[in-house]
Amino acid sequence: MPQLNDILHKRRKNGKIQLMLWEACEECGKERWVNKRRWEQGKQRICHHCFIINHSIPLQGTFYKDKNPNWKGGFKKTFGYILKRVYTSDRNFAIIKTMVTSQEYILLHRYIMAVVLGRPLSTKEIVHHLDGNRANNKLKNLFLTNSHDHDLSYSGGYKQGFKDGIAYASKL
Repeated sequence: MPQLNDILHKRRKNGKIQLMLWEACEECGKERWVNKRRWEQGKQRICHHCFIINHSIPLQGTFYKDKNPNWKGGFKKTFGYILKRVYTSDRNFAIIKTMVTSQEYILLHRYIMAVVLGRPLSTKEIVHHLDGNRANNKLKNLFLTNSHDHDLSYSGGYKQGFKDGIAYASKL
């Protein structure tokens, strides 16, 4: 292991020699290689970890949530569905905490149904959009069903449509 103030001659990709100096961070004491010229200029006196902890902007600072110019209210759209960002400060978090994905989002129609029922939905429960519009999350447009009944209702519609098509074709 190198000793403090040891110098290393490092060849860069462009062929030039770079002098590296073995020094300790002034805040935590961690030893590491630093660029000798930058050390002498008073730069690189603290390690990256100490810089991030002591000299960076806090996460909930200037550009957090609604202060960020790209803030969209905590909603995003995927495959026609609207997803809602869930925070632990949400007043309904106790009801929906088991339904939240690893990215802290929940499908808005499942969120609305869980809040109305006052309980989390199981994975076998499906919230169906009656008008077929995935973005229409009004309560009167949502219907709670299970996967079996949901599949039967769809297959019944397809069967009836198929029968109607055959009847129409036979009249031609």
